[in-house]
Amino acid sequence: MVCEPDVMRQELTYLALLTAFDSASVDTETTTVKDADGNVVLVFLQSPN
Repeated sequence: MVCEPDVMRQELTYLALLTAFDSASVDTETTTVKDADGNVVLVFLQSPN
């Protein structure tokens, strides 16, 4: 599948951040993903229903 360069760049960045995963914490509305140094690399927010 081929997509626009900006979309491909966004996907590659997202996948790179996922590979930096070391730990995650979950609360009522968010999931926070951290790397091995404790830096927040991704935050997932609960979508409204």
